[in-house]
Amino acid sequence: MNIETNLPFTVPEPVQDELLPINDEDWDEGKIVPSEPLFTMSFSSLTSVGSFAKMCQAAHMLGKVMSHRASKRSLQDVGSLLPEAISLHSALSALHLSIKEYISGTTSSDFSISGIISLSLCCSAQLLLYNMYGCNEPLVLIEQSRIAMETEMQSVSLHGIKSISFDVMPAIARANIECPLITQCLYHVATECAWFVREDHEPQMYSALEDVVRELKSTGEKWRIAMEYLALLQQAGVLSLITVDTDASSTLTPSSG
Repeated sequence: MNIETNLPFTVPEPVQDELLPINDEDWDEGKIVPSEPLFTMSFSSLTSVGSFAKMCQAAHMLGKVMSHRASKRSLQDVGSLLPEAISLHSALSALHLSIKEYISGTTSSDFSISGIISLSLCCSAQLLLYNMYGCNEPLVLIEQSRIAMETEMQSVSLHGIKSISFDVMPAIARANIECPLITQCLYHVATECAWFVREDHEPQMYSALEDVVRELKSTGEKWRIAMEYLALLQQAGVLSLITVDTDASSTLTPSSG
């Protein structure tokens, strides 16, 4: 699934009351275990949700944000989507926190990698949502309450973009898991870091950008998709902002396929 194509998920949406097993070990052994919904406003770190369930929740949230984006593009009264946008932000923030606590609490390297992938999917969903509402172009709204919601959504969007770009994804990049499933998020964050560098010349964003590009380069030694993203970054002039050696950067060209 390529987020940039604007196409929907290739799998159908789960039914409203779809549940996930909380505990991977007991589930694998066929035991009766508690369950947790795919979508909720209060993802909890207190429940022992397994790594697969976490990834399902993150992927499902990404699908919901993509559906929200499609609705925003097709509706004239986009202001009516603001309550949904704020709800998605709240749910994603809760999921983000629960995944981070899951990663910090696991002792298995395999589960840690799975958690990192889940967190990257969650960050992709957050960045997709925040880029819809972070710009300074106001929506055509009449009701004062909607204007207030627009300001609130813009504020959380700008803060979210900066936090993910400066803190979360560079830390994920430094984990060096070399997984193709996180390359889209790394690419997206690289473009955000480049924007901060060009607009505000923030020193910490140079370091964040270097971490992200370095991980794309390392992943590109095994997975072609990472090289494709590096080529796009080179084409946009992002790689010229930092000193990370991309190895034969002059040969990086986006695939036409």
